[in-house]
Amino acid sequence: MVPALGDSYRSDGVDLETCTDTGCGYDLGWTATGQWFKYTVNVATAGTYTVSFRVASPNGVTDALHLANSVGTSLSGAISVPDTGGWQDWATVTANVTLPAGQQTLTVDQDNGGWNVYYMAFSAASGTGSALTAPRPA
Repeated sequence: MVPALGDSYRSDGVDLETCTDTGCGYDLGWTATGQWFKYTVNVATAGTYTVSFRVASPNGVTDALHLANSVGTSLSGAISVPDTGGWQDWATVTANVTLPAGQQTLTVDQDNGGWNVYYMAFSAASGTGSALTAPRPA
């Protein structure tokens, strides 16, 4: 287990830091290869969704992350994080995922570290599904 570096908000191993993006309180930082974040989302309608990640990275990271279902199958494929200019300079990256209806446990797998994430949000893609949002870190 890697010790928490951003533990001023809470001391349970989740690396959170104060965030300067609009509307942001805290972001998840100190990402490292092999770590992950789990989220539970409720999907009202099965369909294809566009998932948007609000990210920051001073150098950019190729194949930074992927979104997986509860059995570990990649839903998004590799997602790269662009060079945004700094740890608090934010950009949005997107991927399409297909989700069944019902409660889903999704994992954001950190394939290569060096980026921060503020949130992920889901919206219907191509007229399918209905909007849903994963919770922000708390």
